[in-house]
Amino acid sequence: MNFFKKMFGMFSRFFSRVAETAIGVAADSISATAIEIVGAIENSSDMSGVAKRNLAVDKIRERYPDIQTAAINLAIETAVAIVKEILKK
Repeated sequence: MNFFKKMFGMFSRFFSRVAETAIGVAADSISATAIEIVGAIENSSDMSGVAKRNLAVDKIRERYPDIQTAAINLAIETAVAIVKEILKK
């Protein structure tokens, strides 16, 4: 089996398992908000990466004060990957 196919297969199973956890479900529930916030910050800011992340966490926390920090982190990291992919096109 091709090394990359094997690795991507393992990652696919990993991400499927993450999505089924309570954190994954919570992150999915705020994903649209995370993409909106990360996109707005990325497009209108010359802040450092850490400052952008902190601002995104604060804005998501304002809308979802009871959601777990791990879910916010997962949603932000996923949103960053999506926004960067969109900006490349």
